[in-house]
Amino acid sequence: MDLQALGLHWDSPPGRTFLNHGSFGLAPRELLQWRFDLLRAIEGDPVHFLTQELPLRLAETREALAELVGACPEQLAFVPSTTYGLNELLQRLPLLESGLPEGSEILLLGHGYNATLNLVRFAAEQRGWIVKLVELPWPLEDASQVVDAFAHAWTQRTRLLVLDHITSPSALVLPLEPLIAMARLRQALVIVDGAHAPGLLPLWLDRLQPDAYVGNLHKWLCCPRGSAFLWVRRCWIERLRPLVISHGANAPELPGSSRFHLEHDWIGTADPTPWLALPGRCGCWSAKLQPIACSAWPPTPPGPNGARHGCNRPSLRRASRWLVLPHRFSRIWRWRRCHCRHLHSWMACACSSSLINRAFKFL
Repeated sequence: MDLQALGLHWDSPPGRTFLNHGSFGLAPRELLQWRFDLLRAIEGDPVHFLTQELPLRLAETREALAELVGACPEQLAFVPSTTYGLNELLQRLPLLESGLPEGSEILLLGHGYNATLNLVRFAAEQRGWIVKLVELPWPLEDASQVVDAFAHAWTQRTRLLVLDHITSPSALVLPLEPLIAMARLRQALVIVDGAHAPGLLPLWLDRLQPDAYVGNLHKWLCCPRGSAFLWVRRCWIERLRPLVISHGANAPELPGSSRFHLEHDWIGTADPTPWLALPGRCGCWSAKLQPIACSAWPPTPPGPNGARHGCNRPSLRRASRWLVLPHRFSRIWRWRRCHCRHLHSWMACACSSSLINRAFKFL
């Protein structure tokens, strides 16, 4: 498939197909040009933009994000990165919940993301919590083995699970729903590190209902770097404070806003364009790629009411489940872990077998 013909242009050297969006992301040329134009407009009158226009634009962007991740805008906030969001949650956890005394245990995977391991250990050292690493059996044959591994590591002191939605070293999609259900039954909290999920997996956070979820927009959604989001359950909205306290702490609340939004929308003077790029990226790419996605393979047969959902591509449905592959293949195969649905269509199109075969030649 000719990505140039789709109008999706990356400034990579000729002959290079960039697949590793999972590390730091890569924004297309058109989106970068939009960002640079907006930056020039901001420089024309930064005071007016940052004090008058920015709150309205962030509210509009939050609405687009809510639709994308299946959540209510009231429970969403923008953060610079998933790492920042996880640090905020772990550092503020004693203000959110009283049931984590000294000696409480935190469970997380032993082969998780290094930064996440570090920030959990740092918070645990401050509070006297105990970090327990859960090791998964190899090879994995069924998702129930993941749940069993966490259940085996569980003790009466377990109070928190920090779960990867997609593991960074091995690209496994963890079975979040049964893990969250187990935690609820045993009265433990669940924080999800969703750094790699937005753009790869369809998200319905209102249905998933962890205690908190953090995800990046700059990786597989290809927004500029410095764009991520935080979702928290409703009872945490009024209690969660950002790591940086600024004007939002006592700014007047506008109609439809909250202290949660005011504080997170302004943690000091910064470039807001990575977040603001989301609505334009969604609308532009969805319009470009949806017709191509639907013509690339047969559509799903109509349902009882004539409705069609996604594409009738069995391999994509299989690929949407977690895969167990050697580490050096994991970043390539993340491109296959997607649903050909709405904004995820472009990834399914881009991941043609010829592209994968070309990528394997360089491993």
